[in-house]
Amino acid sequence: MGKGNEAGELELSTRLYDVILAEFQGEVWLFEHDGRQYNPNSVSDRVKRLSEQILGKSCTAHSIRHAVGQRYTDLYGIGVAAEKLRHRSIDTTRDYYAKVWITEEQFEKAAGLESQNEEEESVPSGVADV
Repeated sequence: MGKGNEAGELELSTRLYDVILAEFQGEVWLFEHDGRQYNPNSVSDRVKRLSEQILGKSCTAHSIRHAVGQRYTDLYGIGVAAEKLRHRSIDTTRDYYAKVWITEEQFEKAAGLESQNEEEESVPSGVADV
């Protein structure tokens, strides 16, 4: 389940999907353990710990969500960001889009995008159920 306890889709690069899958070993859910969906707090705790290892900075799942929202806003505009973040109102997106929680370099490193050419930038292609 995603935000608002609703199922949704998460768009991410194939490389990042593979990294998450290797770490959490989900078969039905992206974040699962022994066939059961992880508790959202457990996912956040794990994301925080892994971000410290990978980025050298503590990030929560929610702060990464904000960073992704900023990225969508910068690349595709506020309307696309609102849709991808599943905000009921575009005003919600406007309230948050300017807040950057991690640098673009840190985001690209975590997302496995640091080696991609700028000309190849597009909406990430891998889609997984969350």
